[in-house]
Amino acid sequence: MAEKRRTAQQLYVRNSMQGQEIAALLDVSEKTISKWKIADNWDRQRAAMVTTKPQELQRMYAQLSELNTAIEQRDPGKRYANSLEADVINKLASAIKKLEDETGLSATVNAFIAFIDWLRKKDLDKAKEFGELADHYIKHLAS
Repeated sequence: MAEKRRTAQQLYVRNSMQGQEIAALLDVSEKTISKWKIADNWDRQRAAMVTTKPQELQRMYAQLSELNTAIEQRDPGKRYANSLEADVINKLASAIKKLEDETGLSATVNAFIAFIDWLRKKDLDKAKEFGELADHYIKHLAS
């Protein structure tokens, strides 16, 4: 059953399959898939796979730009951030810096996928073993 659970997770996270499709394919109930999905936080893992670091940075820069544009359009002498806006600017700047300085979860997942694919061609048993460890590590990072 553990192998089915890992396969179901991969189909959901990497292949964007729906729960009922996975249930039919693996011959388990949709309720079981739903329990695994919630327990292992598959939605967060899927989001990490599809949300890339550049996309997230672009979104934050766009928010910062929109806020600055709104401030610049005010009457002369009033073109400064109020305390709420200043707080948002600081938080966005901090989040941008953190994201630019860190390797995101999606980059880690992609590196593991590439490595496991390479290892699978060399040694299938080691690839399975490493895949299980990588899954545990990614769940740790996502929690």
